[in-house]
Amino acid sequence: MTTKITIYATTWCPDCYRIERVLTEHNIPFEKIDIERVAGAAEIVMKHTGGKHVVPTVVVRTQSAEAVFVNPRPLQLLEALSAAEQL
Repeated sequence: MTTKITIYATTWCPDCYRIERVLTEHNIPFEKIDIERVAGAAEIVMKHTGGKHVVPTVVVRTQSAEAVFVNPRPLQLLEALSAAEQL
């Protein structure tokens, strides 16, 4: 199954760096989008977070579903990714 992970982040966010580090350590590919530099990215985050700029916001897409994690704990995200791969 193909899973695409997009992290909406900022350069100053320690939680964003933590999520990126954990995914990198587990060899999990992801795309990082800086919401302060990419036009329209902040609006995407606000759509998923009730109108707030909450980072990291992580969108996980598979062929059949999309899940959004708002400021997830690294273990929570890894567990969700593991479950998605088993579908």
